[in-house]
Amino acid sequence: MPSTCKTCGFPRLLSMTQAWRDGCIVDNTSGSASLCIYEASYPTALINELEDRLGIPLERIVYLAGTHAAVKVLGVLYESHPHVSKLLFSAPFHGLTERMLVGFGRAIGVANVNIVERKRRKETRVIIENPFDLSNCLAIISGILQIADGCNIAYNVLEGNGAYLVEFTPTPSDMHEEEAYQRLFAENLAPRLVDHAAMLSKCQACGAPREAGELCEFDIERGLISERGSGDRMIMMGVHGYNSIIRELSWELGDFVYDVFIDFEKKNLSAKLAGSAEDNLPWGEEKLRQYFALRGLGMLDNFVEKNGTTSITVHNAFIAPLVAGRLLALWELVNGREGSYSFDVTDNLLNFSIS
Repeated sequence: MPSTCKTCGFPRLLSMTQAWRDGCIVDNTSGSASLCIYEASYPTALINELEDRLGIPLERIVYLAGTHAAVKVLGVLYESHPHVSKLLFSAPFHGLTERMLVGFGRAIGVANVNIVERKRRKETRVIIENPFDLSNCLAIISGILQIADGCNIAYNVLEGNGAYLVEFTPTPSDMHEEEAYQRLFAENLAPRLVDHAAMLSKCQACGAPREAGELCEFDIERGLISERGSGDRMIMMGVHGYNSIIRELSWELGDFVYDVFIDFEKKNLSAKLAGSAEDNLPWGEEKLRQYFALRGLGMLDNFVEKNGTTSITVHNAFIAPLVAGRLLALWELVNGREGSYSFDVTDNLLNFSIS
């Protein structure tokens, strides 16, 4: 089977395992929102900005959240098909399973990962090339190994000059790490059924949205995704990991963290789209609904412009501050001035008002 669809160019592994529905990109096995299409440079820049503003290191939180996101997605195999899962991670099939998981990482644009040495429950060495973010890549691989070997995993970066040689080894459980692990564990992000569905055109050959292949170009061999229009590197980012980071920081530091996320997203998307003609901006009810649904950011339900105020409701907004920041950036680009906003999210329902 070819790695990408000959008709639309979308990775076959993703079209077989993921479905676009209710504004989300959903894992077919778990029914949970798993991925979103996002600019690859943003996660690293966001964490750097948060560290500067908050004055605290966040690398460990990012690592644990990413590990849990991988465990959450892969753990579905055990929960739904325990006998099949035991077989997949046992000899002689475990090698094939591990290579498939590496291929999945390439397909979503995480990195080009090659397994150099693999001794189950003892030592694993990999070479990582083109990582979109090293901490996130290390977390994802640790999550995969945690599921495969049934134990906690530590890593050591042995070499890093363009490519990274990394050794992963089992590690004893730590009480503080276990507490953080449980607190960061991803919630169930199953999207609710919504009435105002976006009509995405399915590829007749693979079933993925044709618009996904039109939006992005996939270089699976190198683990790279690029946006066709801008050339920007993109990633099919894990929704669980980002959701966990937002939740953890808001618990620890308060809701003002949402404003930091919103401001970051507004600033970066505004810079990317600066100079775009208004007709080319995804603004208005139908354009926004398509824009968010294709990227897996939620399903726009309500869009009302009245007396200089725009009120918007988005269902299944599992990373709501990101969605709000994009709405603010687009509103300001269309209106040519800064806007003030009110933000509320309850049970993954985003109510956002801009004036």
